[in-house]
Amino acid sequence: MMKSLKILALIFVMIFGFGVVQGLGQISSTDEKDVWKLEEAFYESFKNGDLNKHMALWHKDALLWGWGAEYPLTKVSYERLWKDAKFKIDSYKLEWPKINIVGNTAVVYFAVTLEGYSTEPPHKVRVIHIWTKEDKNWLFIGGMTYKR
Repeated sequence: MMKSLKILALIFVMIFGFGVVQGLGQISSTDEKDVWKLEEAFYESFKNGDLNKHMALWHKDALLWGWGAEYPLTKVSYERLWKDAKFKIDSYKLEWPKINIVGNTAVVYFAVTLEGYSTEPPHKVRVIHIWTKEDKNWLFIGGMTYKR
């Protein structure tokens, strides 16, 4: 009887335990992994001040509404703002990714902590990014950030 209870307990932990782990941000599919690598590249290029690498991730028709912007910025206006403001961060930490892919659209939810970006370190924001897949390549098409 005791052996049966131990087996049942193990089965319970395996079924429900693994479900909880995936629910907390485990990225499973190939497309999800590809999109998440692009999110990491998005912030790495931001950290390194590499405007060319950063903008190469953007779709030509992309819009981004950042936490400090009064209105959404097009790719062209974002690029101009980057050059004028000389965007830079010292470090970043991406947390809690959750990716929902439907067809050729990926919606990515996560949190970011930025060090060295503003006068109130650390700068913490929640992010929603949208990526579109064109010719087997994912491109950033839109997003919004807000303080957490």
